[in-house]
Amino acid sequence: MDRAEPPQSDGSSVAVLEYLRTLQCLVEAQRDVMLSYLSDRSGALPVADLGVVEPTNGSVEAGDRAWANGNGRDAIHSMPTPAADAVTSPIDVVPDDPPAPPAPDPPVTPTIPATTRRFVLEAETLAPALPVASLTGQNALVISDLWEGLDELCRRLTQAGAAVEVMATPRGARRRALPEHVATRLSAADVVVHLGAADIVSPVDAREVFATLQSAVTGRATTIVAAVAAHQDPDSTVVSGVGGLMRSIARELPDRHVRVVEVPPTLPSKVLARLLADEVLDPAGPASIRYRNGLRTTRRVTRGMPLREVPALPLNDGSVVVVTGGARGITARATIALARETGCRLELLGRTPLAVDEDPRIAAATHRTALRRALVETGEVANPPDVEAACDRILAGREVRSTLAALRDLGVSATYHPVDVRDADALGLVLAGIRARHGRIDAVIHGAGVVDDRLASDKTADRFHWVFATKVDAARTLLDHLDGDTRLVVFFGSVSGVFGNRGQVDYSAANDALDQLAVRLDGAHGRRIVSIDWGPWAGTGMVSPELEREYGRRGVGLIDPDDGVRALLAEMATLPGEPAQVVVMRAEPEALEGRPRTAPGTFATAGAAVHLDEHDPEQDAEHIERAGHPVSLEDVTEPG
Repeated sequence: MDRAEPPQSDGSSVAVLEYLRTLQCLVEAQRDVMLSYLSDRSGALPVADLGVVEPTNGSVEAGDRAWANGNGRDAIHSMPTPAADAVTSPIDVVPDDPPAPPAPDPPVTPTIPATTRRFVLEAETLAPALPVASLTGQNALVISDLWEGLDELCRRLTQAGAAVEVMATPRGARRRALPEHVATRLSAADVVVHLGAADIVSPVDAREVFATLQSAVTGRATTIVAAVAAHQDPDSTVVSGVGGLMRSIARELPDRHVRVVEVPPTLPSKVLARLLADEVLDPAGPASIRYRNGLRTTRRVTRGMPLREVPALPLNDGSVVVVTGGARGITARATIALARETGCRLELLGRTPLAVDEDPRIAAATHRTALRRALVETGEVANPPDVEAACDRILAGREVRSTLAALRDLGVSATYHPVDVRDADALGLVLAGIRARHGRIDAVIHGAGVVDDRLASDKTADRFHWVFATKVDAARTLLDHLDGDTRLVVFFGSVSGVFGNRGQVDYSAANDALDQLAVRLDGAHGRRIVSIDWGPWAGTGMVSPELEREYGRRGVGLIDPDDGVRALLAEMATLPGEPAQVVVMRAEPEALEGRPRTAPGTFATAGAAVHLDEHDPEQDAEHIERAGHPVSLEDVTEPG
């Protein structure tokens, strides 16, 4: 049933709500401006942007500028004194001692929590979208294949004033460049709505969506909305990661309306068209929206709790554990701790080849600076990119050998397999060989990952695929090759997938996809699957010194490695029924959300928050019909 027009008697209620929403937009906009400064890697505002002018000539213009720069009192006293016979009016009189302008508040340095905590995600109920934006004079481009609700969506956007075009979903864009005429249409659009990931029959994932939307990101689009269908098949490994992608784009483009909308595939097409149109026309609110159980929600990281004590692990010295990325970084540290606790047999997979013996002159270089010098002196490499690549390769090989030596010292069985986990055939052969030797695989820890940080405008589709596939395609292959004896799977995720992050559209998308896999498949076949979204670790992992300083400015501390290991082992000991997605970090959620959190009850419809994995598709259409109406004053509660 189509939504009825709001009765006239509710006009005052809508006006009040619109005023409140507008006020919220202004506050969020100010917050985004400050965050854009915080995100500047130089750590300070450019002096040239401050407009400092020294009032050297005593002119009124110089005085005005000086006042604007906080030197008002000195500027006024430096203004020329009128001659004794000059005729002055009251407006020309300058007080002897005008009050100084109030000093600006000192910058607030966020407090970094003293300890690492475990968080879960819950759905926060929001008010229905308010389609208040006008698209008059704007070009809207809807990207979709054949869909029953397409005409209705276009009709509503046209009613808002847009000139609407429809374009078929580009497919294969991650493997080849978009045709020039397609890229041109995307660059010229003011509003872009991408529905490819909402296609139930043949959805595209974040790689395709990014390859298509990049032209809109670098173009003139002020509104970019992507829809995603929530899959109902509990055994499906089809995940998109579009949520993480869009949250990161929103971080990079804080002055634009960027949003991802997750919708149940059971919704009638007209209802879905109306909801999507409303989201396009409501620029206020979060970048990530979900319609669940008939309610408009957004997910929040909440209920931070101290790390739990580690109970008895479901592994022993006869267990076989496969670990991707397990010989380097935070995964290596966790692997050594797991071996110490259980004595399990470890099968480590990584892309780093085990190098032959090093040249003695190279082996004597114990850190990167000395290694660069040694490589140049030996004449093996000359130009800087090759030197850095050689350093990476040599240091990675050393780390792998160090991990294997530590495991041998513990007396456990550890085998290393150099393999590109993106290669499904090669990975499948390794897994088959492990099962043939041991007759079982009891647990899998998927810790492989790569980063390639750069803004979305500078990212290439190939690099995006490399980052995404290392986590997501490998996870699918691992799951496809597991038998019923595998009772535990752990994904190493990242807070980047939960909150989004500048320069990490691909990494955010990949980790978001891992979260989707865990939430959907946890408990199936009696198997525990959990995705741990880590904050940055101290001393190791994928955190550059620049990023570490940036995290500190935002109030994000680094996880002590011992705390990280403790958190991992505690999650491995939990049973199905515990949250399938957890966040472990040394920060308050607000430090990473990028927006001030709304006070409880503000702009929310009645109803308590629900866990993300609760879902009753049969209720969706009925409840959204009600949720689609403007909210009355009774629905807007006062902040607590």
